[in-house]
Amino acid sequence: MKLKLVFLLSSILYVLSFNGCVFTDDLQEKERIATLCQITEHKTTDSKIMGDKIISTTDGHLILFNFDGSIYKEYTDISANWIYTCDSENERLVAVGNFDYEIRIISFSKDYMVS
Repeated sequence: MKLKLVFLLSSILYVLSFNGCVFTDDLQEKERIATLCQITEHKTTDSKIMGDKIISTTDGHLILFNFDGSIYKEYTDISANWIYTCDSENERLVAVGNFDYEIRIISFSKDYMVS
């Protein structure tokens, strides 16, 4: 009886673990995956859309890119390795974490100045 129960549970787990999975070597052919822009000057680690820019962490600090991949503004004095954005009509807030064990909340103006 225990063997049947173990077999049944493992079979259910196997079926559920592969439910909806698509195995393909070329994910770029899928319509839901698209390249937003090419960043050639920096290696980015975390990126989010904020307003009409892309905010990203690169080389341990914050940087803003235009959608064509060009640099809009660098914030070399803001140490960042992870970001979360809260972009609304009234305010732009960014939560930043870094390898210096700091978590910061940064407020940006509509023209992307730290306020």
